[in-house]
Amino acid sequence: MSRLSESSALSRAATQAEIDAQLEAAARSELAALSQAAAKAENRFTEEQQGWMREALYEARLAFELGDVPVGAVLVADGEIIGRGHNRREADNDPCGHAEMIALTQAGKALGSWRLSGAQMYVTMEPCPMCAFALVLARVQLLVYGMSDQRMGACGSFLNIAQFPGFGHAVSIRSGLYADESARLMRDFFNARRKD
Repeated sequence: MSRLSESSALSRAATQAEIDAQLEAAARSELAALSQAAAKAENRFTEEQQGWMREALYEARLAFELGDVPVGAVLVADGEIIGRGHNRREADNDPCGHAEMIALTQAGKALGSWRLSGAQMYVTMEPCPMCAFALVLARVQLLVYGMSDQRMGACGSFLNIAQFPGFGHAVSIRSGLYADESARLMRDFFNARRKD
């Protein structure tokens, strides 16, 4: 190799090392910004709301242990949980065995009515079209969800059934509470499934 070729190769290597260092610094900076944004998002929610979402995360972990997609939900009215659920599609061979549907059914039985006006749903992942429409039909007042679902989310990400103007009821929506924890649980679940 000639001296010119050696010098050129060393220069490219130094340049690549500088680029790698810049990319790593940018990634660290972006991660710090995301962490700050997540902390800010959680500050938008009351301690009580954070507590309800922790209950939903507990339910999601139960689904994980059963081998089902880890989504958990709780339905709250007058400061009490009136329904709770976690995905049970695999466990029960039930296509409607979503966490939200189970929590809604429990709540209806607990209150003796399908009208759940004033109730608040806390769920770890943005509801799908079926669950979003069930929230509308049940007249749920507020939905708080953790992680968004760009593929099937029906509360603002992919589409918005929960606030469709043609329906007689619109659900108020807040998102992002414990989104990182919900996403981590989902990632762990699918990583474990890939290893099996």
